[in-house]
Amino acid sequence: MAGFEATGWIKAFSHVVQAFALALMAIFLPAAPIACAIMSGRTQFLRQYATSVKRSGQSLRALYQADVIARNLERCMEQLFLGPSPVQYSVQGTCTHCGKCCLDSACVFLEWSDSGQSRCSIYNNWFWKLTSCGAYPIDAQSIAVYDCQAFKTIPIRTIHIMQVPGRQA
Repeated sequence: MAGFEATGWIKAFSHVVQAFALALMAIFLPAAPIACAIMSGRTQFLRQYATSVKRSGQSLRALYQADVIARNLERCMEQLFLGPSPVQYSVQGTCTHCGKCCLDSACVFLEWSDSGQSRCSIYNNWFWKLTSCGAYPIDAQSIAVYDCQAFKTIPIRTIHIMQVPGRQA
């Protein structure tokens, strides 16, 4: 029962933090093109200011709809306070560059090639590595949120070897 109570307060706290963070980002939305230019190292966000503000707003809405901040904070806090999940998973698959995991194609940093493949304008830079993007796909929940068909999780089975008294393994 203690695990259930802890999970409840962790979930509530995570959603409060998410609401605060999203509200703060919304207040500073007019400065989003500056932040995007700094994070990506590209001036296009400043040159296309109105488009960048609009796309940043769409990203903000998508962050809320996908519960990104709360889910990631919840996962970190559960690991910290409750320990690792008793069932471990292996993630298998290869990215198909469909863009679904990029906030359902709403991320301000998402770009598209002429062949229709997605590309992240901050891929592998210092900011990308700080985000959940740098760890995606981390678990079955993150794959399910974006209905990603390219990855799947497979439970890792632990085999316990029984020791027979008087014999060495």
